[in-house]
Amino acid sequence: MAAATGPAVPTCSLLLGVDVGTGSARAGLFDEDGKLLGSANSPRQIWKDGDCIEQSSTDIWLAICAVVKAAFSLANVAREEVAGLGFAATCSLGFCCGCRWLSCYSIFEW
Repeated sequence: MAAATGPAVPTCSLLLGVDVGTGSARAGLFDEDGKLLGSANSPRQIWKDGDCIEQSSTDIWLAICAVVKAAFSLANVAREEVAGLGFAATCSLGFCCGCRWLSCYSIFEW
């Protein structure tokens, strides 16, 4: 009697890096040797007033989602193959007003 086989289990050996800067969000997928398999970049909107820069947290998260999806598509890999995530961001201040996140200009940098 032949042994039953199930679906192939993907190897989890890829690394996903996400970097959010003042002007763009970037994502890259790498193999365990550091070879870049797919990457994407998305510029983001900023509003400047003197020394203060304002950004939309909604815009940031939409850009992150877009670049991660694009990197996966370009690398032609499945999310189940990712073993680790590195996330870097130009940390800013997001704030809550009336227990609702503001949909626009909720990130301030100085």
